[in-house]
Amino acid sequence: MRYESPKSRRPSVGFAGALVVIILLVVVTLHFHQKQNPTTTEVHSVSNVRLNSSNLDWPDSGEAAAGVVGSGVLATHGEQAARPTASTAKLITALTVLKKYPLRDGESGPTLTMSRSDIELLVKYTDLDGSEIGKVVVGEKLTEYQMLQAMMLPSANNMADSLAIWAFGSLQAYQEAANNYLAELGLHDTHVGTDASGLDPSTVSTAHDLVLIGEAAMQNPVLAEIAALPNVNGFPLVGTITNVNTLLGHEGIVGIKTGNSDEAGGVFVFAAKQTLPNGQTVTIVGVVQGLPSLADALQATPPLLRSITQNIN
Repeated sequence: MRYESPKSRRPSVGFAGALVVIILLVVVTLHFHQKQNPTTTEVHSVSNVRLNSSNLDWPDSGEAAAGVVGSGVLATHGEQAARPTASTAKLITALTVLKKYPLRDGESGPTLTMSRSDIELLVKYTDLDGSEIGKVVVGEKLTEYQMLQAMMLPSANNMADSLAIWAFGSLQAYQEAANNYLAELGLHDTHVGTDASGLDPSTVSTAHDLVLIGEAAMQNPVLAEIAALPNVNGFPLVGTITNVNTLLGHEGIVGIKTGNSDEAGGVFVFAAKQTLPNGQTVTIVGVVQGLPSLADALQATPPLLRSITQNIN
């Protein structure tokens, strides 16, 4: 896969003027990076939000956790054992890629050109009966933003691997970068395995850690925007892509990522904007993991979300 960096134009200035411009650009860039790069946001507890966990409507099986963006994990349920994540691993892929190639609101990022290796990834995931975007043409161009859309909405496994290989050169190099990123966040029960899609069960996490990963994703305006899209029309290769999160728009849910595989069962990392009785608006992030199926995970979410909202203070 090749990529083309966006071109920029610079005005002609004298030496002294150029020096001033360079200094100003360095200062502004450093200030902007510190304030706007969401991948460096601290995701652990930073506020006084509390949750009465004894009254929560937890699922009957698997494990679960709940938190609020800016407040970390507020409650957990079940043994917090590292389990396969299925496609919720794509949250890690997106965050790791955006750490290296950050996007601001309205930016599309570099243009990636599909190659024969991208077709091979499509064939691989088709043979494994995984989710994919089923049309890849050599020479087709997609932006970084479009690749993120393809990975997050229809949960295209082939696009997750293609994006990771573009960003890091190989899946092995991506694996190292992703695990280093997780270590920086203090998520020691989460490990990225042999692919970027999560289909391989070697990528594991706990509901506790997935809440923190979900909070980091929701603090990234680009990922939050993508996760809230029900569909995208006019998408290259296929025309329309649709979000597989069928609870989007219900009960205040604004994202974030579903997962489903034989090894993982049903997994759902959900985010919902809720107004509390005191008038405060918060973004709840919850996780149900290791349920028998994705349908079970989705069915368990609304009652859990309602109980979280009712018991936050």
